Amino acid sequence: LAAGGGSDVCHAGERPLVPAPSLSALPGGWQMGTAGKRMSARSRPIQASNVALYVPLPVPGSGAKLSGVTAEPPPAGDSRQGVEDAFRLAQLDGALGDRFEILRVLGKGGSGRVYLVRNRRLDRLEALKVLTEETDDRSPFVRRFTQEARLAASLKHPNLVSVYDAGDTGAVLWFTMELVEGPSLARVLDTAGRLSEAETVAALLPILDALAYIHQRDIVHRDIKPSNIMIDASGLPRLTDFGVAKTVDSARKTATGALLGTPAYLAPEQFVGGRVDGRTDIYALGVTMYELLTGTLPF
Repeated sequence: LAAGGGSDVCHAGERPLVPAPSLSALPGGWQMGTAGKRMSARSRPIQASNVALYVPLPVPGSGAKLSGVTAEPPPAGDSRQGVEDAFRLAQLDGALGDRFEILRVLGKGGSGRVYLVRNRRLDRLEALKVLTEETDDRSPFVRRFTQEARLAASLKHPNLVSVYDAGDTGAVLWFTMELVEGPSLARVLDTAGRLSEAETVAALLPILDALAYIHQRDIVHRDIKPSNIMIDASGLPRLTDFGVAKTVDSARKTATGALLGTPAYLAPEQFVGGRVDGRTDIYALGVTMYELLTGTLPF
C-alpha cells in the first residue's frame, strides 16, 4: 500500500505474504491479527480483505540482518517481493536456525526455494529446499515435495545429487541435499552458445548412465532438461530435481489433468496423458542433446 524510508505497508488480502506460524520467528515482536484470531501451524496463510501489515525493513545494501540471516535487497521496482523474501528468511531462521545457518538463496521455483546453508552440527555446506506453497497435507504440492525427497533419498549414484535429511516443523516442509558447486548445463549453454560433439557426449553420457540406474528401479524422472543437469567442481555432470518424478505404474497426468514437466522437452505420450516409462526420459535427453549441439530447440 505504501513504502517509507525503512518500512512497507502491505495489503494482506491481495496475496498472502507470510503464513501465520512464521510470526513468532519475526524479530522485534512483529504481529499480525485478523479478528483477534491466531492460526494453527498447519493453517493456510492469513486471508483477509481489510488487514494492513506494517513491516520494518532492513535498509537495502546495508547488510542488516534478521535473526542472523542476511536480508537480500529487493529487486528494483518490486518492494513486495523484498518484504516476502525478508519474511521467508525470518521464518526459516525461526524454524531451522538451530540446525542450519541460512546463507543465501540459490534458486526459486514455482512451489519451492533452494537456499545455501551451513549445517551447524556437521559444519558442512548443503543445499536446503523448502516448500513455499500451502502446507496442507492434502495439497498436491506437499505430496510431490515429499515424494521428491523420498525418491531422491532412495537413490545412490555418482551422477545423482544425494539427499541428506528431511523434516516438517509444522511451519516449514524441507529437505537438505548435496551442494553442487558449479553451473547448470543451461548456464553453460547460455555462455557458450552451443557445445562441441565431444563436450556434449562428455556431459550426457554419465546422465544416460544415471537414467539407466533409476529406470532399473522403475522410476521416471519426467523433467530432463539442461537446467536440471549440474556440473560440479570436478566437471562431473549431476542430475537433480526429482520434483515430478514418478514410479512407472503411477507416472501419468495429475488428477486434475495438468501436465507436469517442461513443455519443450515433453514426449508425445506426456501431452496426451498416456503411460510413460524410461523412454520418456530418453526422448527428453535427445531434445537436450539437440539443444546442446545446435544452441536451439528442435521444435
